[in-house]
Amino acid sequence: MWLPAFGQKPQQPIDAIRSDKEVQQLVRATDEDYKTFEVSSRLRFADKRVEKQYRQAKIKAWEKADIDGNGYTDLLITGTHHDEDSKVVCLLDMGNGKLLLEPFDRQFYRFCPVAKIVYDGPQPLISYTDFDNPFLVVDSLQDKKAFLLVYRFRGFIEYNKQPAKEGAFDSIVYESDFAYHDVITSKQTVDALGNATYYSCKWPVLDESKKTCESLKTVLDFRTLREISELISYLNIEQLQPTYQTDFNHVPYASLKISFRNGRKIDLYDKGEMGTFGLMRLYALLGQLRKSQSWQPVKP
Repeated sequence: MWLPAFGQKPQQPIDAIRSDKEVQQLVRATDEDYKTFEVSSRLRFADKRVEKQYRQAKIKAWEKADIDGNGYTDLLITGTHHDEDSKVVCLLDMGNGKLLLEPFDRQFYRFCPVAKIVYDGPQPLISYTDFDNPFLVVDSLQDKKAFLLVYRFRGFIEYNKQPAKEGAFDSIVYESDFAYHDVITSKQTVDALGNATYYSCKWPVLDESKKTCESLKTVLDFRTLREISELISYLNIEQLQPTYQTDFNHVPYASLKISFRNGRKIDLYDKGEMGTFGLMRLYALLGQLRKSQSWQPVKP
């Protein structure tokens, strides 16, 4: 359930914004990687198919709302980044003078992100749509994917108004492989009590003799374990597919297995680790464990 923060908050930088230029300056000042980001309410792009989608959806270059429910005003922004292609970012005011830029990573593998703020009662949500990358500029846009997103668990995930009571998970097995200049493989397990293991290896693509590995174990702290458990319960299990694919190369390959105490099981494969926003958030939480927890070596 979304509960807005109560109490009068002092005016923050986003509250005072009134123009495209001010939005653009704030984005550039927030994240070094976005120093070339441009914002214009004209929403003019080299690809006219993009402009058509934005006209049909009545997209605005920027909108304000308390998207994360913490009492501070946030921004949803459509602009350009590095090239003439459209890009969507969300600028979140986390309080204490801290701004966080959410880049919606899947848009870098898809085409024409279309995002706007919608409401379910007082709850601000983001309607997000994208398409497959067209081969030719004359091709029509295909493979439309639409999501209704909410900010929860420190990221955007699919909005689930009535999460199914799936029950507590019994075990998680998450494996991820990636290869470019180096091959990186990892396997993580977590059980219902927070007992966790982490095994990973890394080596140059052309020289496996330089392979290094580590095998670790720990017990997750209660807060971290609860966050993972609550996210899994929030995911719409019925709509998860057994396989997700992308045509891009040099992307991670993920395998995820979750067993529940009621006997239910999830077993899925996700090339690209972009199957759903909820899965991306779960991968992120699991991926952060290596740095956020205190691990002990597993003796051979």
